[in-house]
Amino acid sequence: MPKKNNGQAKSNDGLVMLANIFLNWKVLLIFMVAGAIFGQLNFSLFPPPYKARAVMIMDHNLEEVFPSAPDREIFYFLERETQKLEAIAWSDLVLQDVVDTIDGYSIEDLRSGSLILSQPYDGGWNMYGVADNRETARMLANAWADSFTEVVRKGVENARLLKQAQKELESIPADELSTSVRAKELNIEITDLEKSSLGIHPEIEVYRSEASNLKVMPSVKTGSYIIIGAICGFVIGVVGLAVRRPEDGG
Repeated sequence: MPKKNNGQAKSNDGLVMLANIFLNWKVLLIFMVAGAIFGQLNFSLFPPPYKARAVMIMDHNLEEVFPSAPDREIFYFLERETQKLEAIAWSDLVLQDVVDTIDGYSIEDLRSGSLILSQPYDGGWNMYGVADNRETARMLANAWADSFTEVVRKGVENARLLKQAQKELESIPADELSTSVRAKELNIEITDLEKSSLGIHPEIEVYRSEASNLKVMPSVKTGSYIIIGAICGFVIGVVGLAVRRPEDGG
């Protein structure tokens, strides 16, 4: 029984201490305001990197690829093609052009946070450049979007040429394939086009919806610094009042 009473007493003491802390709400408010001011000051003195956004429009022309098909098949196709395009966006072929355009960066740097691809899907793609300098962030986003657009368009063109070559090869009679000079030329052409088409389908269309005056913003908003500062101030205030109470009582 004494143990039970001691436990209950400790619990009551804890509740009393907690109540006393929150009765000093003015003190907690002062700590929160001070924390918010510190957060704003920290944002001003040590600003986060800037982030520039280039918006791409990606159209898979599903009505041409699938005039009539079940939703499941369309969804699978769209997911697969989006994964291909995402891989192309991060490929050496695309990133090397960015490295050649902007000094001081390597492909490893670009893949380690200097470039961000947000929510790729059929429609709008957001391609971000991140840097400590506003203009550098804008240049990164522009160079990445331009390089990606050029590579995809070349891949689409080669995919269409591949489709034409395959149709022409199919039109040659089977008994002439082994002796036809044109059939041999087409086989060589098809082999080359299969590599340069990047495995994407020929109905894709891609273009930039924002090619100038790209939006540049801090990668972390000022409000986030203020809120985090206020929370830290609140916690420090609670801890400070909790530590001070026993001393006041003694």
